[in-house]
Amino acid sequence: MAAALITKKRLLGSAVAVLLALAALLGAGTGVENAGYRLAGVFMPSHTPNADVVVVGIGGADLDRFGEWPWPRDLLAALTDKLASARARVIAFVPAFAAPQNAQTLDYLQRLAALNSIRSSPEAVSALTRAHAELDTDSVFAASIQRAGMVLLSAHQADVQARADTTLPANAVVGSDDRQGLMSRAFGALRVPLRAPLQQLASGANAIGYVDNHPGTLSQPLIVRDGNQLVPSLALLVAARMRSATNSDISLHNTGGIAAGDLRIPTDAHLRAQARTYRVDGQSAIPVYEFSDVYNGAASPDIFAGKAVLVGLMTNGDAAPVMMTANMVSSILDHDVVAAPFW
Repeated sequence: MAAALITKKRLLGSAVAVLLALAALLGAGTGVENAGYRLAGVFMPSHTPNADVVVVGIGGADLDRFGEWPWPRDLLAALTDKLASARARVIAFVPAFAAPQNAQTLDYLQRLAALNSIRSSPEAVSALTRAHAELDTDSVFAASIQRAGMVLLSAHQADVQARADTTLPANAVVGSDDRQGLMSRAFGALRVPLRAPLQQLASGANAIGYVDNHPGTLSQPLIVRDGNQLVPSLALLVAARMRSATNSDISLHNTGGIAAGDLRIPTDAHLRAQARTYRVDGQSAIPVYEFSDVYNGAASPDIFAGKAVLVGLMTNGDAAPVMMTANMVSSILDHDVVAAPFW
């Protein structure tokens, strides 16, 4: 009985592979592709998620307590310091931080501080200095990122015109001595104009990875192309850092797939793969801790020691970018990804 069931699953798995292959060959639409990936997920053996992947989720209770998103970034700085003190191995922020906070107010305070009538009053100077320090949340967050050392930030899709004259920082790009060969092997990479995080924050980050906020298919791109630059996904970077691999250790194979240190990841011709969605009794099997519990110390620091900690909004449940990224990190680390044939 058991042998017959195994044989049946193998035959069905072969049928799924054929479906994915036909979709790849015929350029079928996302409906066929999604159907293939869903079937592949059904017949993949059931696994538990990688134990080194956890999420700090910003959910409804957190938004009720701290206000609507986006929050002042000194809150995120405090979280970063707590996770770094807990010895998290990687801290990855999924939300975009492309725009400065309180820029106009800070500029106004600086202009006030330059007035002779203000400069002649020590009390006024002191008050303006305190106000500037309290409102300059980007500097507070940037300092925490620098102190932590292993913080990854995300780049999100940008308007083409807004991105036209912008060059991504070096820590957002796949590095290789064989640049020409790398670009030729990435011929199928999806072209996505990206907007990097605020330079003040990005300069202290260990790396910057692409996050797809509006995925059109169940598969996720692990590397995208922005102009003549190849940008790894945030999930790929987190998994790579967990294996002590850098951007320069990421490479592409002639026959398809991506390597990052000792990781080997199958992909389709567009460098995409599908992550497993880890669930138990209708809930995420990847541990999710509320921001408030981490912020106020209710969550034990031991939880995060040696872990990849992904931080993001939970407003869309399993479809939230932070959960999709976490599922992909776990899938990469545990060799659980599914991909259509490269050809």
